[in-house]
Amino acid sequence: MRDKNKGFSLIELIVVIAVMTVLTLGITLALSSVGNRKVTSAAETIKSQLIYTQNQAMSKTLAYGQIRENDEGMYVFVLTSGTGSKQRVSEKKLYASDTIEIYYKTNQDGAQSRGTKIDKQHPCNITFQKSSGSLEPMVEIGADNKISYQTGVYIDNIMVTSKDGKEVTLKLFSKTGEIQIEE
Repeated sequence: MRDKNKGFSLIELIVVIAVMTVLTLGITLALSSVGNRKVTSAAETIKSQLIYTQNQAMSKTLAYGQIRENDEGMYVFVLTSGTGSKQRVSEKKLYASDTIEIYYKTNQDGAQSRGTKIDKQHPCNITFQKSSGSLEPMVEIGADNKISYQTGVYIDNIMVTSKDGKEVTLKLFSKTGEIQIEE
């Protein structure tokens, strides 16, 4: 007797290809959602650190939040300053800077502007008023701890983006100090 079964049937091949397609799609979506969660998590961390900064500013001499990049990645810091010395109160690592990018826009940037990318040369410093908790104008902090305000310039938005295009925006309201996350 001869065995007629010498290979796979067409239906078996189609089933295997369909299963492989579904698995590939599932893995792709899972990896994509990991990147999306990193962006959302980074935005939520920035928001919580800025709220902490606001609380510190209302109870201390001076407190400011700083988002910056260093050799290890993106960080958000809460710093207090008094009588010429800086003290780091809180530090949270967001993610490696090759995973996400963070930009900020001011009320002076045009609608079409992407804003300023936060990197080693361009940190983002945010302060709040002691009496009301509203945003202070944008500040530059020198190496000697001297603070200079940019009168009338307020940070409106902080955008956290992933390499694959996911973006989460933190809207900052200068008059109230409120911070909202928009996805």
